[in-house]
Formats: sequence, structure tokens, C-alpha cells
Amino acid sequence: RKLEEAQADVVRRLIERISESVDSIQHYHDKVSVGERSAFYDSAITGIKALCSAIPKLNITKDAKLNEIGKLVLQEIGELDPKTVKDSPTVRETVIRKGTSLLDKLQNYSPQPVN
Repeated sequence: RKLEEAQADVVRRLIERISESVDSIQHYHDKVSVGERSAFYDSAITGIKALCSAIPKLNITKDAKLNEIGKLVLQEIGELDPKTVKDSPTVRETVIRKGTSLLDKLQNYSPQPVN
């Protein structure tokens, strides 16, 4: 049971990090698109990259599906240059869309049962 809880915790952390990042990017995008000033912090992207990079170590049951999800999140969002996200409305819209899609996948993820 504890191993399954540990796996679920990794997924929960990923969901939280992606959700916070997507919300931050959406807020920044909405403000900038109407000409208002807003802060954008690199951690919206670098936090995702750091967590995805740690997944192989956090994945104590060696769940291959969880490793694949980490690689997908890293590829879709975590490898982006924060400056590009800040400067490009098109990139922000893409990140928001991809982030929302990834959150949907993670909500439906169930850890591999531990025997």
C-alpha cells in the first residue's frame, strides 16, 4: 500500500506542478493580450523540467508508464525556453492547450499495481 501511495504522490505532484504552471501562463497571457503588465517567472517551466527529471528517481516501483508520462511532459512543456513562452502568444496558447491535455491524461492515470 505504501508503494502505491508513493506512486500516487508522484502523479499528484506532477498534476499540481503542471496545473500551477498552466494557470500562471494563462494569467500572464490574458493580462499581456489586453495590454496590461504582468510578471512571468521562469519557474513556470523550469519547475516542470526539474520534476520530470526527478521522476526516474521518485518512481520507486519502476512503473514504465509513469516514466513515459514524465518524458512526455518534459517533451511537451518542460524543454521549452521560458523566454520564448514569455515572448510568444502562440507558444503560450500551445503550452496552455498541451498542459490541459496532459492534465487530463494524468487525471486518468492509475499506478501499476505493486505485487
